[in-house]
Amino acid sequence: MAKFSITSPNKEILNLSNSVYFDLIKIENQTFNENTISSLQVAGSDGDIVNNVATNPRNITISLYLRGNVEISKRYILRYCKPKLKHVITWEQEKRTVQIEGVLQSVDLPRWENGLVMTLSFYCSNPFWLDKNITRNEISNGIGLHYFTTEPNNQLAFYQDGIVMGVINAIHTQTFYNDGDVSTGLTIEIFTQDGIINPIVYGDNGEYIGVNKTLGQGDHLEITTGKGNKDIKLNDVSIIGDIMDGSTFLQMKVGENTFRIDSDGGEINNVYMSLNYRKAYI
Repeated sequence: MAKFSITSPNKEILNLSNSVYFDLIKIENQTFNENTISSLQVAGSDGDIVNNVATNPRNITISLYLRGNVEISKRYILRYCKPKLKHVITWEQEKRTVQIEGVLQSVDLPRWENGLVMTLSFYCSNPFWLDKNITRNEISNGIGLHYFTTEPNNQLAFYQDGIVMGVINAIHTQTFYNDGDVSTGLTIEIFTQDGIINPIVYGDNGEYIGVNKTLGQGDHLEITTGKGNKDIKLNDVSIIGDIMDGSTFLQMKVGENTFRIDSDGGEINNVYMSLNYRKAYI
């Protein structure tokens, strides 16, 4: 059974699936995908050449049948739904919870009719439903650097042959899998204990993003590549002006994705990188 809710700009939740004030009649454009295709025709050649494909924004329209006193029901809904402001619509079904952000573009409520229906229309500039949970992948020098045991004697430092401390990963490349419907943006975080010169993150097909900056001990570099949220910050201060020439704001593409961290300073030691993203669905 599908469940729907709206999170207000004040983070309050309006449950659409069970209310004494209204019944949810329908949601339009719930599963919708329309693309604008730019192409070029060449004289003497059949067909054309596709230059660019962009998915259009969507409008999600929610129709609610008001119960009981219409004025009280209307006021209850408008406690949560505020015109011109951003809301989050949540859809739960088949053990998956996805969300989409939209601005409440219009509220329509005819007067003096039997069976009053309020219609809420949300403009969603990012047209895809995003997984509620963030997927976090990590690339690190250290793997399992601490070993714990339930045997008291083995907890002593340098007991017999010493304490197992794990292994060191000298390869800073890993492959991750995105089983969503479309590519999605990333948040890339790099933490360093010893410093790193001009860090670079490589993706597939030779794409990369890097900064002309030396990171010192304990520095935190954050790269965001999502729609409308592209930036590079060092210790929470934007340094996007230091981006390397030829850089691309990497995306988590559908299927397998390989990422590698490197630098201009040779060997990388004590560096930790995390890739955070939310899978996107039509």
